[in-house]
Amino acid sequence: MQQPEYHNESAVFRMDGKTIFLGAIVVFSSIIFVVTALPFLTFNPPRSADARPLSDEEQAGRKLYAANGCVYCHSQYLRPQDWTGVSSFRTVGRVAQAGDFFFLQTPQLGTERTGPDLSQEGGAHTDEWHYAHFNNPRFTSPKSIMPEFSFYYGGTLDNPIITDDVKRLVAYVQSLGGVAGVERAQRQAALKTKLLSERAKGNEAIIHEWFPTTWRNVRNPMEPTIRSLVHGKQIFTTNCIGCH
Repeated sequence: MQQPEYHNESAVFRMDGKTIFLGAIVVFSSIIFVVTALPFLTFNPPRSADARPLSDEEQAGRKLYAANGCVYCHSQYLRPQDWTGVSSFRTVGRVAQAGDFFFLQTPQLGTERTGPDLSQEGGAHTDEWHYAHFNNPRFTSPKSIMPEFSFYYGGTLDNPIITDDVKRLVAYVQSLGGVAGVERAQRQAALKTKLLSERAKGNEAIIHEWFPTTWRNVRNPMEPTIRSLVHGKQIFTTNCIGCH
């Protein structure tokens, strides 16, 4: 005897427009929750030893840094392969930690490294170096493709006037690296004051004594010639003039 067939129309799953729309909403909402909401609710790392809040001047400089798109070419995090490229012996071998950004909302991590990483830039150069660099990056780095920020300066390109915006921007850059970065910047400023004081007194011999003996007595192993001097000048101009 043939059994009757039963059809439950309400149990049939149809891939209609309504189902696709609701499914897309569920999938999209799940992705948003996992990528943004879940880390926000569960990820709460403690502050690191180098984390520090920014001053008002540094915070204003940070806004200028972001507004001018510096984050597009400069990152602010150290990877294991960056250990030898750090500007301080204190931070060699130390990768970026989540706690480094404890006081920074929307950290400027960056997306690529067209320019160098700046996570430990504080104290790597003097304020004066940064003043020249922002005015025209080719003054300090002849091969740099970084755009000029001379529009923040008063005066002329050859005789610029340091404005408050420039000071804020440099203050922020000198804060990078947290406590360690600020300590390096303060040592730079103290050494500059000491150097200028001794030089004003004519104590060049004392300044020379600050350097290790092996540095002071080093000799050029290559006999200088016109060709080697010209070539050396080219190398110095390309790679060294930014800091010396």
